[in-house]
Amino acid sequence: MKTALIATLFASLILAASASANDYVVYSCKTPSGTPAPTDGWSPTGSANYPWFADDCSKGGALRAGMGGPAQVSPSSRLGWSFDSGPATIRGYAIDRGGRISGTGWGVSMHLFDADFENNPYTGHAINYCVVYYSCSGFSGLLTRTAAEVPAGSRHWFLTMACAGYEGEACVHSESEPNFGELFVRSAAFTLDDSEQPSVSGVGGSLLADGASFGAVTFLATDEISGIARATIEADGAELVSVVPNANGGRCQRVGQSGTAPDYLHVRPCPSRQQVELTLPRDSLSNGEHTIRVRVHDAAGNSVIAFGPRRIQVTGSRLTGLAAAHFALDGPTSIVAKYGRRVRISGRLLANTGEPIANARIESTDESSAASRARISRVVHTDLDGRFEMTAKATANRRWTLHHVDSGAKLTGKLKVRSRIALRAVRTRIRPRGRMRLTGRIPSERARHGASVAIKVKNGRRWRTVAVVRSTRTGRFKFNYRFTRTSHASLRFRAVALKSSDLTVSATPSKALRIRVG
Repeated sequence: MKTALIATLFASLILAASASANDYVVYSCKTPSGTPAPTDGWSPTGSANYPWFADDCSKGGALRAGMGGPAQVSPSSRLGWSFDSGPATIRGYAIDRGGRISGTGWGVSMHLFDADFENNPYTGHAINYCVVYYSCSGFSGLLTRTAAEVPAGSRHWFLTMACAGYEGEACVHSESEPNFGELFVRSAAFTLDDSEQPSVSGVGGSLLADGASFGAVTFLATDEISGIARATIEADGAELVSVVPNANGGRCQRVGQSGTAPDYLHVRPCPSRQQVELTLPRDSLSNGEHTIRVRVHDAAGNSVIAFGPRRIQVTGSRLTGLAAAHFALDGPTSIVAKYGRRVRISGRLLANTGEPIANARIESTDESSAASRARISRVVHTDLDGRFEMTAKATANRRWTLHHVDSGAKLTGKLKVRSRIALRAVRTRIRPRGRMRLTGRIPSERARHGASVAIKVKNGRRWRTVAVVRSTRTGRFKFNYRFTRTSHASLRFRAVALKSSDLTVSATPSKALRIRVG
């Protein structure tokens, strides 16, 4: 039964989303496959005597609300759940919802209704309207609406129960009912409209220079509705470089269960403002004349040209032909990770026609000028959908490159590793004229040379350098000092790595270490 309901919801979603190319879909509480989904855009609404609300969607449950108590006053008793689509307008939906109600009184009765636009069955747009006075005790099931059935400009949807009728009168429930009822939303799929193109400002970079056939382009991209999802470099009408500048904590990744429409789990899945950097690598194009464009795409599929079209002349290229495919990553090309964490790089290999390339061999190369292991190569293969995934341990700042030899597709990114210096003392209590021994380590990959580390002591509000020591190739260092003049004091020390090409990580200062003398 549950599988059939989910399949029906999915089919209804396709019906409701048979709209323009500017549409995108947002799932709530459950996806079509039945997995739990966030409830972004949803909030409790209204007030009543003895109300309760529950969001159990993360546990596989539903959004729920109900009324208790001996009486509810008309017309101030009204509560339920509402959905707010933000700047996007609602063009359709498929919602599995329902509720039950009981309770009447002199000139009043309990009501249950769905409504678009406003939380009022009269000034809003009522869809289902159930009244106890007219022998209706509730409704449930799948509610679907297409674009033609949703009021123009609607950004809200409501499921509400209320005591309505003469002002000041009260609804009372029968002795057989424990309360005035409850309502629920098990799942929802809203089709939202984003008819605005992204905007671009501050375009710059080396690729803009006269005669440039490779290099970087930077710009600020803005989209206030669905957000900035992707940026591309096109060569002769085919995507050559494709990046996700900011995955927004994973929100910007499509769910992939709607068919053709982009689908997500949040109303605004991608960042509304994003600084974008794209690089057209050297030897990406064959010798001869090419036309390039830089384009930015929002989450709904709208796009605008950020730079171009420009004709460029390529000479001295080692590439014999234009790359026939490109990489579409799930995340940004610039990755920041803590030392020792596992870094995941995943995405798809797509032909320039848009078709996935299955069983393709992808080579990954890491390069670090400071590390002793300057090149580390890995090989993975794509699945039937063109997807691939590789993981690596964050041990040093690197430049990584993905390469598909057969098509010439290539993508380059950066890994920045943050590492906190560890500092400890053999003893934290030193006798007068005693010797202090500090040892420490910069967690990092083995380097070709050691790094310089400043030992600092807190002097008032400032940190003063008392010594500079050299670490080993493994990042270990030590510092010895005899207190000849200090007899009674409490001192705080820390270690700070000095900027140097010998550092293989972005080292942050150690925590302060307290040493007591005397």
